[in-house]
Amino acid sequence: MATVDSGKIMLDNEDLVLDLPFKGDRDYLRLADIFPAVSNLVCDRFGTQAQVDSLTIRRPLNCGILVSFQPLNSSAGTFCVRCGSESIRGWIDETDRPASRRISYDSSPLKAVAVSESDFARLLEPLTGHTEFDVLAGLMTLVAGQVNHRFWWWCQLHLDTPLTKAYPIEVRIRHNLGGRCIVFDILQTGAAIGSARFMVDSPNP
Repeated sequence: MATVDSGKIMLDNEDLVLDLPFKGDRDYLRLADIFPAVSNLVCDRFGTQAQVDSLTIRRPLNCGILVSFQPLNSSAGTFCVRCGSESIRGWIDETDRPASRRISYDSSPLKAVAVSESDFARLLEPLTGHTEFDVLAGLMTLVAGQVNHRFWWWCQLHLDTPLTKAYPIEVRIRHNLGGRCIVFDILQTGAAIGSARFMVDSPNP
């Protein structure tokens, strides 16, 4: 467990495993599934003042997620926690434990109500059955699909301020790197709160 010594966070060697469900007919976990789970873990360990402000994964993940605050010999991704004036680095990797459950999910209602053009997409109000991270993933997938019809995956997220339940939520292309990598700006209630990166051609489509 983490402890606090004179205001400074001290980390031990304990690793944790997140057993996350697949959504819909997917056989992989998205960053939209992993980021909120890691955020909840961080708040449990360090308090509600702690925020995961970035997470990077190198590919979609197919099994239980190992989370560590000590360097791993190999890792499938990294994240960074901001807690007051401190910045804490973490690592994630896959375990050999398969996902134990699946929950229903249908992205078509989001596509039906989102406002979109070739370089942006926006959802004006909450959508039943969709978390805000689901909305972000769906909006970016909608825009990316117009750039390239192949499989896209969300590989990086950086948040200057936490994603909340406020709407509208909007994504806009900042950079389109040859139709294979897109950098999005994320806006909530009209204010920029962070950025995200989408990549095409995952090794596990």
